[in-house]
Amino acid sequence: MYESQVRLISGRELVAQVQPKQNDRSPRVDRNAIDSKFSILQSFLPKSRRAWTGALAFAAGCVLAVLPGCGVTGVRSGSALDSGANTPTADALSMISCGTQSLAGAQTKACSVYLSGTATKRIEVSLTSSNAALKVPSAVEVQAGANTAGFNATSEAVSQSVSVTIMGEEGGVTKTDVITLNPAAATSQGSTLSKVSCGTQSLTGAQTKDCSVYLSAAATSQTVVKLSSSSSALQSPTSVDVPAGNTTAGFAVTASAVSTPQTATLTATADGVSKTDAITLYPTGTPVPVSTLSKIACVTQTVTGPAADACSVYLSAATTSQTVVKLSSTSSALTVPASVTVVAGATSVAFTATASTVTTTETATLTATADGVSETDVIQLDGTGTQHDVQLSWNAPSSTSVQLAGYRVYRSTAGASSYQPLNSSVDVKTTYTDTSVQSGQTYDYVVKSVDTAGVESAPSNVTSVTIP
Repeated sequence: MYESQVRLISGRELVAQVQPKQNDRSPRVDRNAIDSKFSILQSFLPKSRRAWTGALAFAAGCVLAVLPGCGVTGVRSGSALDSGANTPTADALSMISCGTQSLAGAQTKACSVYLSGTATKRIEVSLTSSNAALKVPSAVEVQAGANTAGFNATSEAVSQSVSVTIMGEEGGVTKTDVITLNPAAATSQGSTLSKVSCGTQSLTGAQTKDCSVYLSAAATSQTVVKLSSSSSALQSPTSVDVPAGNTTAGFAVTASAVSTPQTATLTATADGVSKTDAITLYPTGTPVPVSTLSKIACVTQTVTGPAADACSVYLSAATTSQTVVKLSSTSSALTVPASVTVVAGATSVAFTATASTVTTTETATLTATADGVSETDVIQLDGTGTQHDVQLSWNAPSSTSVQLAGYRVYRSTAGASSYQPLNSSVDVKTTYTDTSVQSGQTYDYVVKSVDTAGVESAPSNVTSVTIP
């Protein structure tokens, strides 16, 4: 057991380093073993205020941290904590994510919790929000056989930006996701032009086609929408009127015969807002290019979960109408939406593939299918590395003459002189999990208490952690 004790002399802090003692009657500690046990006594001394003492314990990678009075009893391995056991659980909480770091205005966002493996039984993950402006349920259940479960986070309108932490906890393991709530963007209360469309992206030969203009809301009075075409081969009226109480109005365009393919841009304008629609004109008898599925591809071909991979499906040509592309994955460790939609006139659409943690390297094949055509992309799920983190905990002061606002945790790469704060704002909890560590690195940690006036205490004794 390693100890660092603090004594106060004449109001000043004196730190006496106590060398590790070996008990000859106990087995020697193998520093390379998974279960290395230690405890560290810490002191936090607010400047010009009464001192208080606490205890700091941590677990990094596959390290056991047991400290009486801290309430930490368990084995930490990767992202797993199995209370009262000496083996890590394979279904520990590994991530909580809402797929975005910001929300504007009042809205509901789909979020998820993820486990490091498939649950062998029903697991309940408790949820909390640090601010009432972002509401989450008190808990979400991951069913046996699954490795994720969804829940909704509901934001309220805010007058200024505020960061909110969503915290998930299960079996002593805590994961967080920080969402910034922003005020809703100012919007016009009136009706504005939102779209012009002819329902197709191509016309062949001489013909007439019905088109429409659309408003964002019902017009409070008759709205005149001006129309124009970039090509004399596609004639449109000079304007169309949207009657009061309506959101749309129709008109017709006339395509002339052309000798070579050309694109005409139809423009609609109302109250300073313009919208366009591009139509390709083809000569009579010319076959219109058929839009077919041509590719599915992800940005990263090797993923170490839990992580998200940006992917897209591509068409051979701009689709003339909305095209639905079905998606599937051969591995439950790499999930994709059931389908994505390519809008008319587009040639691609993006989606996200979400990878879970795997214990061994495996491959997953993503398949996209549209109109009988299928394309695939192979993603490697890397299970070669263990996901490490460092879990810190300390005792709150038993007594103090000042009111504490919370704590700040600082970290430095071993040997470096400067420490950087890990939590951007003061945290009232007496625990902190550092998930940004890298294998092979040694880190030094200190914790400072902060009073309500913003005054920090002297730093605690340094705690060093080497990541396997």
